[in-house]
Amino acid sequence: MMSHKSTQFAALWGAVLSITLCQDAIAQLSQPPTLAQSMMGECRVLNHSAFLYTTRSRENPVQALSENTRVLLEENGQNDGWIAVRAIPSDNLGFVETRYLALCNNAPGMDSPQPIPQTGISKPIPPTAVETPSSCRRVIYRDPEGVAIRSAPNVNATWVGSLSFNDRVTIDPRQIRRIGEREWVKLTAPIEGWMSNGFPGEASNLGVCL
Repeated sequence: MMSHKSTQFAALWGAVLSITLCQDAIAQLSQPPTLAQSMMGECRVLNHSAFLYTTRSRENPVQALSENTRVLLEENGQNDGWIAVRAIPSDNLGFVETRYLALCNNAPGMDSPQPIPQTGISKPIPPTAVETPSSCRRVIYRDPEGVAIRSAPNVNATWVGSLSFNDRVTIDPRQIRRIGEREWVKLTAPIEGWMSNGFPGEASNLGVCL
């Protein structure tokens, strides 16, 4: 038979144990839920030349992005293979295909980037929100014969001149057209005319000015 002191000790120990368990439960309830890590503002680099578009489709290109161009993520995940980004250093906003993106510190010949502040944009960007891109471009088409400039956006239009690799040009950002499977860009200098910019989703003939 348990003595009176033993009974008191057992009762006291049970009370202490109950209080401890209750405090642990309250502490767990008071902890904030674990939040998923935000991707906003993270740095990515183009592993292939591509275009920045106003929507999640290969329509209405904003800017030609050359290989190794860096961008900042403007949303927390991809949607149908596209993600909103901000191009560096042009600061243009738009959408790019995620298959062309790699982590910045994995890009060949590039140093690990410094932490980049978040920009706070998390919604898809409508075409009217995309900033006017810079009009300066350079030819990155490497064929020795250069790239033809024509009087109209058509491979059969009159030839008005040609440009070579690394030539700087001025484009009219409002006149970028997709005719058939080919994209055409209107040049205003050094030759006025239309230049084929290749096929959307493949290598571009134009890169950013350095």
